[in-house]
Amino acid sequence: MSISSLDPTYQLQLDRNTRSVLTSFYRRRRMLVILRTIAAAVVFFVATMVFIALCDYLWLISDGLRWTLSVIGYAVTAGAMWWFGLRYLGSGDPREVARQLESAEPRLREDLLSAVELADPGESNGSQGFRRWLQRRVGEQAGAIDVTTTLPMDLIRRWLTSGLVVLAVCMGLLLVPKMQFGRRIARAMLPIIPIERASMTKIEILKPSPPSGFVAEGDAVGVVIQLSGRPVRKVILQWRSDDGIEGETPMSARIASTLDPGVKNSGGAEKLEAGKNGVAQSDGVLSVSDRFAANLSVGNSPIHYRVIAGDAMTLWHELTPLPRPRAVSFTKKFEFPIYSKLPDRVEEAEHG
Repeated sequence: MSISSLDPTYQLQLDRNTRSVLTSFYRRRRMLVILRTIAAAVVFFVATMVFIALCDYLWLISDGLRWTLSVIGYAVTAGAMWWFGLRYLGSGDPREVARQLESAEPRLREDLLSAVELADPGESNGSQGFRRWLQRRVGEQAGAIDVTTTLPMDLIRRWLTSGLVVLAVCMGLLLVPKMQFGRRIARAMLPIIPIERASMTKIEILKPSPPSGFVAEGDAVGVVIQLSGRPVRKVILQWRSDDGIEGETPMSARIASTLDPGVKNSGGAEKLEAGKNGVAQSDGVLSVSDRFAANLSVGNSPIHYRVIAGDAMTLWHELTPLPRPRAVSFTKKFEFPIYSKLPDRVEEAEHG
């Protein structure tokens, strides 16, 4: 006695009008529930992701916390989809559909459920004439019912409007480049993908180039960055190694030369004059560029690093150490004088 995808009352001996109304009601109710589920998913998903993006904007949260917030956001969205939609889909049992239609249409109250129960060949009882009379009577009442009026779109209009408004607002924010809304929301939605944090300060790693690669084992690697956008005074180089050691190092501003395009003139419109050793000076004050540098010691294990400056934070980059070239063996060839009448000799040794 289950509802199939094509005809929910195929196995029941119901009047044609009753069968048609039950089928139409079941399909329309299912469509409305699915639409409300989608609308609820859009509203709650966007709301949670915007909240995570706002937290990411206000604070420099760790990757682990961002992952946790994103998982919670997806869980909240799934819970909202279940609570506001999926739990109302039902199993499609004819009795359940009849009860739902009776609650929505008072004219069929009690009669429709009785007709469905008596239409089951395996459970029918009473006189056959009474069953035919009841099926005909219920069929006449069901034929006058318009399912679209019984289940109007107004029932979910508020959810549909909310979902469309949320989508429209998001599309509008995407058109404002300064907000970098697309990057912010993408970091919240896709924590598994490394996406650099949206910020007013921009960081460009000049050295090492490329930022990730192989370096000599036991070497001190110079990390040089170029800042643009909103100026900052404090720049931090964070690092961690695969053997569990981590730390951070303040990066020092580099003194600007007269030819440095990144000269920051503290004197406003005053021109810089070349001082001793080519260092830029303005009224006797040294000027610094927007370049910062620090040394990163690389041991035997790979080391990961990133740069934090103001509201900007780069992705983690990896430097993999490789052993320096070294001599492991020497091949020696001895050529003796002719008068010694000794043959040439070749030998291998660990030292030269």
